[in-house]
Amino acid sequence: MEALSIAAAAIQFLDFGSRLLGNALSSYKSPTGQTKECVELSAVSNDLNVLATQIQHLCARMTLSPRDQADAVKLLQSLARECKFVSDELRDLLAELRASGVNRIDLAKSSFIIALKAMKSGDKIQSLRSRMQKLRTDITAAILVCLWEESQRQGAAIHQILETQQDFLKTRVPTLREGDDAKVLKEELQSLGDGTHDTRNSRQAMVDNLWRSGWKPTDDITASGEPPFSALGRESDQAILDSLSYQAISHREEAIPKAHKSTFEWIFSSNPRGHWDSFPEWLTGSARENYWITGKPGSGKSTLMKFIAGSERFKRLVATWSGDIPYVIATFFSWQAGLELQRSSAGFVRSMLSQCISKKPDLARRCCPRRWSIYEIFGFDIELPEWTESELRQSLDVLLSGRSSQRGQPSASGSQQLNIVLLVDGLDEFSGSHKELVSLIKDISRLDGIRVCVSSRPWNVFADAYARTPSLKLENLTRNDILQFVRSNFESHSGFLDLSAVFPTEADELMSSVVEKAAGVFLWVSIVVQLLLAGLTEGDRISDLQAALGQVPGDLENLYEGIWNTVEDGYKLQGVQFFLIFNACKEIPLTAPLLWLADDPAPHNHSLSEMDVNKINTVMKRRLTSRTKGLLELSSRGSVQYIHRTAYDWV
Repeated sequence: MEALSIAAAAIQFLDFGSRLLGNALSSYKSPTGQTKECVELSAVSNDLNVLATQIQHLCARMTLSPRDQADAVKLLQSLARECKFVSDELRDLLAELRASGVNRIDLAKSSFIIALKAMKSGDKIQSLRSRMQKLRTDITAAILVCLWEESQRQGAAIHQILETQQDFLKTRVPTLREGDDAKVLKEELQSLGDGTHDTRNSRQAMVDNLWRSGWKPTDDITASGEPPFSALGRESDQAILDSLSYQAISHREEAIPKAHKSTFEWIFSSNPRGHWDSFPEWLTGSARENYWITGKPGSGKSTLMKFIAGSERFKRLVATWSGDIPYVIATFFSWQAGLELQRSSAGFVRSMLSQCISKKPDLARRCCPRRWSIYEIFGFDIELPEWTESELRQSLDVLLSGRSSQRGQPSASGSQQLNIVLLVDGLDEFSGSHKELVSLIKDISRLDGIRVCVSSRPWNVFADAYARTPSLKLENLTRNDILQFVRSNFESHSGFLDLSAVFPTEADELMSSVVEKAAGVFLWVSIVVQLLLAGLTEGDRISDLQAALGQVPGDLENLYEGIWNTVEDGYKLQGVQFFLIFNACKEIPLTAPLLWLADDPAPHNHSLSEMDVNKINTVMKRRLTSRTKGLLELSSRGSVQYIHRTAYDWV
């Protein structure tokens, strides 16, 4: 605590001195060489000298045993002495710049000479001010290292106490579960050290000041090995992960429908037929280009990306490519109709950092040194500002640059290399500049040990960026997949089986007609098949189904228009209200209970916690079906969502 007293006095001195020199500098740069504050400089400098003397006395009283003679404390004492030297220089300088005399003539002569001296002293004043600013930075760093060293000593002591208490309790309370006693004791010991409200406020105030000052930790803190009380380091790692995570971080991927059985398997073919590039060859080869999956809206790009990410064949290919080096498969599925972080580069970087740190927790202290050090020193109940774009990019740069340039070699930071395979779905659904997004992704993929696969609509900005990279156009490759989907759905309906037994040729022609009209758009065929199956349920003949198919628009926009026209007139106003409520909830996931409350004008006497969520989900699913005909649907998580990005665009 003596060290902190010295530091506090020194910081006060340096803040005071910097303001004083700021006034002095403006004074001597003015046309007359004087400002209103100039006449007070001498008195203020005397106060400053008193502060410097107090710092010197604190240093003189501070006695440390050889065991406690930490380098950081010695540095702090040295910096405090430097404060005294600066104070003496400032006092001498101001003495030279003080006019003397008893009458106006003598004062005028003296002031003229002083003005000439002041012109020459501007650089000296600026130099003193710069020294003070550097001293302030150095003292701040020394404070943090002192706190770090103290936390290391306390951590080791607490760990030893816990082990002793654990052994003691185990001999007397055999029924305690393994590890529970240590956990409880640790919580109690921590509460003794920082449990008061006032102490938390003090720690929070210190953290706020450090953060505003732009403080950054030294390598003494973040580059060291495991701390003596290693659980603290693990908790700091987890605190970083918690701060990177955000609501709905994985909701979009979970909401994407799974690939139909036996579809998309061709993506792993080593000898592709047609105009597309081998995905396995790209993944396991040496090229650093991105792989681009493109296609029409609704062609199944997101479903294919989800299929790749979850495929065991894909994971085996990644393992073969990575060899003995550990790897992580990181995914990001953007969603234009979702929260801001679901469609922004900030959300993408946060997700990528989170997945990589989850795989290798020791990356937390290297990629996020400021936050990690503050959590480690001040505890996990303090609050830090939200992540900024610049801070996220710095962390990403550290993650990427910390890996070695040659496979299998140690990185500059000493950490083991981590290979990364990154799947980014829906570049066209990102907000902001798409050119900047493409540039960011290309910067990531230029490094060894990284593979990046992206998907997007064939917009010009993406076509220009990926014109010469390995790619595929999805609607040209899914005819057999769509036929498999249509056949599987029709043949699972008893009505179709009865008809096809009598009219096999006509049944095959119907399925072929559906596939041809789909033109590679999986979403279109999934909607139309459900319409035709509904007709089969009502006893439609194959000729009736062919006629109905002929009336269905071939494009999604007109298909949505036709679907909306089937909503009963009495329900359309409520359907519009559902669309408006959803679009108003940009930063809040719209759940069925929330939509229930927003849609019902009657007052509610029950809180959401008292309501039966499952029953509300069932009721709202019915209402969404009747009021929007499936354009809005309920996900497996119970959140309301559009059936597809194209439906969101149409609305």
